[in-house]
Amino acid sequence: MSELSIAVGRALRRARNTRGLTLHEVRRLSDGAFKPSAVGAYERGERQITVERFCDLSHVYGMSPDRLLLGALATVWPESRASVVVHLDRLGPVEDGTRRAVADFVADIHKSRGEVGARTIVLRAADLDGLAVLCSRTRQDLIRELPEVIELS
Repeated sequence: MSELSIAVGRALRRARNTRGLTLHEVRRLSDGAFKPSAVGAYERGERQITVERFCDLSHVYGMSPDRLLLGALATVWPESRASVVVHLDRLGPVEDGTRRAVADFVADIHKSRGEVGARTIVLRAADLDGLAVLCSRTRQDLIRELPEVIELS
């Protein structure tokens, strides 16, 4: 049993318990796709679950798979829980590729959140990782490159 399998199992059990479901109700709600013994083994970390089945089970629980997985990851890697504040008013000229990528990325998130005109935005660590990939950098490189713009919280 890996630490990650145990954390994923605990997250699945919490999700099921939050909905007040028994293992047999999970089988019924999933039209038999999930047997109680399999779900129990996932929850104990004794059996690894595929990404596809994890997503399907998350939907049975009425939960977003990414949020459920993020909760599990945060127990294994606490730094994945960290968030950052991006100060848009400190971006300055956005001619260089990195600053332009940051500005565009944050503008898209503001738009999706309905926060047009905001001067700062809080990003989850996973969002920062996505931004770093867009900029062809690591999270740490991006923070080091733009310390006046990206602040750990």
